Amino acid sequence: MTLPLRNFSEIIHLLSTDRATLPTVLCVGDVILDRYLKGHIERVSREAPVPIVLSDAVDETLGGGGNVHKNLCALGINSHLISVVGADNEGNTIEQLATQSGGCTMIKDSGRDTVVKTRIVCDMQQLLRVDRERPRPLSQAGEQQLIAAVDQQIASAAAVILSDYALGIINQSVIRAIVRRVEEERQRSQRPIPILVDPKGTDFGRYRGVDFVTPNRQELGIATGMPTETDEEIIAAARNLITRCGIHNILATRSEKGMTLVTATDAHHLPTEALEVFDVAGAGDTVIASFATALVLRAAPQLAVAFSNRAAGIVVGKHGTATATPAELLQRASTRRRRRANEKLLSLPMAQTRIAQWRREGLKVGFTNGCFDLLHPGHLQLLQESALRCDRLVVGMNGDSSVTALKGDSRPIQHEATRAMMLSSLSEVDMVIIFNESHATVVLEAICPDVYLKGGDYESVETQESRFVRSYHGAVDFIPLASGYSTTSLIERIKALPATD
Repeated sequence: MTLPLRNFSEIIHLLSTDRATLPTVLCVGDVILDRYLKGHIERVSREAPVPIVLSDAVDETLGGGGNVHKNLCALGINSHLISVVGADNEGNTIEQLATQSGGCTMIKDSGRDTVVKTRIVCDMQQLLRVDRERPRPLSQAGEQQLIAAVDQQIASAAAVILSDYALGIINQSVIRAIVRRVEEERQRSQRPIPILVDPKGTDFGRYRGVDFVTPNRQELGIATGMPTETDEEIIAAARNLITRCGIHNILATRSEKGMTLVTATDAHHLPTEALEVFDVAGAGDTVIASFATALVLRAAPQLAVAFSNRAAGIVVGKHGTATATPAELLQRASTRRRRRANEKLLSLPMAQTRIAQWRREGLKVGFTNGCFDLLHPGHLQLLQESALRCDRLVVGMNGDSSVTALKGDSRPIQHEATRAMMLSSLSEVDMVIIFNESHATVVLEAICPDVYLKGGDYESVETQESRFVRSYHGAVDFIPLASGYSTTSLIERIKALPATD
């Protein structure tokens, strides 16, 4: 039986493999052609007090459910987009763009106009948006074609996303048909196939039976008529929808306050990961696409939320409807580590608080320990290899009195503050905790890391630390040592140097 994913590293590793081996997400819903008319302003019109935009470029990209499809493909997962567009040039453009990204079934309806949103942008600043948008119900023939397209793809789908922009495609009849067909495929194939919905409107009862609905804070408040400012209010409003509308889980996006995943019995809050916010357009599309991506790769829902939270933090720092890539997700993790370089040395209570936050973000916590009296290449190899085996590396460092008790009155060579400062400067190290006991069990009991990492010379020794970690089913890994390096040998070599004036 395949084990569930445990951390970000495993998700990114899978997304870096051959796409042909990865599952497919079926995206069904309203699509929009996002058109960006870019230029600059040199003068004001004589006809009216308005600026004249001298256009020098026009960019067209997928919006609505098309942006969900685009986000899925950018993450490296397979996506098949199903929608209905007008039998017009814009509909043809959407089909071409969707096919460039992944699979596509685009139903042409001569009675519809393809929705187009044109943004006029000058010097990275949006001046005006012009929408061509005339929502209308699906015709009976269009509905039948849409459901038939879902039937053709459902056997290969690992999840289904319904992208509802209130443009007439995701109606109650379509939702019920898709829920019924997914349930039939679940029973036939014995696969989970979660259904996720990016909702619109006030009637969430039409989403009955779906697994995850992802409203923003305002949508949640409108749908329930309840306040949605505090954590407690978000949970109460989400539980109202779960109970009243027969929805299994609510993932509420809360702008600068992050996200909250609410089930019938539990709630999980994550703060935002955005460094800067330039444009929130399409951020909800990134959330549902990255959340679904993590789910189909077997991540637990809490880890999937953390993954989508990080992806959303990336796209709001870009202009326009944007995507996040696995490389950007890795780079963000590295940036977070570097930013914390001056705040890594923590007391044990403060360490517990930060580690609890890391766990809420779905991160794998590793721990190693030592004196690190004279930092040398052997230490660096241990720390570098240890960092590769977890998402966050905690280093327990023996304090001065502990080093003296272990090594003798002539040690340590360097004060504990100096040693801690040097460890904290390493990008591989995310936290340093000083302890003065003869062993690190007191720290391990407080933080219970997912993996305990030690040099290979300890592999044949059952230490108190490794015994404790195994007692709660944590992992114990051993790192091969770099030969020829030890603090003791360095000290002896220094002593053997000839005296100089």
